[in-house]
Amino acid sequence: MKSYKVDENTILKFEEGVLQSFKRYCQKNGMNENGGILLGKIKSDYKEYIITTISEPCDKDKSGKNYFVRNKENAQNVIDHYWEASGGEVMYLGEWHTHHEIHPHPSLVDETLMYQCVREIKNLPPYIFMVIVGENGLLYVGTKRIDDNNKLVRLIEL
Repeated sequence: MKSYKVDENTILKFEEGVLQSFKRYCQKNGMNENGGILLGKIKSDYKEYIITTISEPCDKDKSGKNYFVRNKENAQNVIDHYWEASGGEVMYLGEWHTHHEIHPHPSLVDETLMYQCVREIKNLPPYIFMVIVGENGLLYVGTKRIDDNNKLVRLIEL
C-alpha cells in the first residue's frame, strides 16, 4: 500500500491491487494512452481516502499516443455499479491515465479536466485526485480541492 500526504490532517492510500493495475497499463513505445476513474472509500472524518479500485479502459474510450478521453456513459455505469454494490461506500474519487514519459506530469488538458470535474460533478468529496502513470510505472499523484480554483497540487509520498 502506498500513502500520500494530502494536507496536514489528510492522507490518500492506494491498495496494492490498484498499484498492480497501474503497472499493467504503463505506456510503452507505440502504445496509446489508457485511463479511467479512481474509486474508493473515505473515512467518516474525511481524514483518509482509500483508492480501492480503478476502472479499466473500454472500447468506447478514445485514445492516441498523446491523449485519452474516457467514455462518460461507461464511467457513470461503473460508478453506479460500485456505489450500489458497496451500499454507498465506494465512490468516484478522481481520474487516472498514462503518459508516454518517464516522469509524468499533468498537461494543460489534465488541469482543465480536473477543473471541469469540480465544476460539473455533483456531490464530490472535499478532494478529488488525478494519477498519471509513467512509462516505467512512476506515478504523478495530484489533488484538487473542490472549493479551490487553484491548479492540481502534487502529493508527496509518505
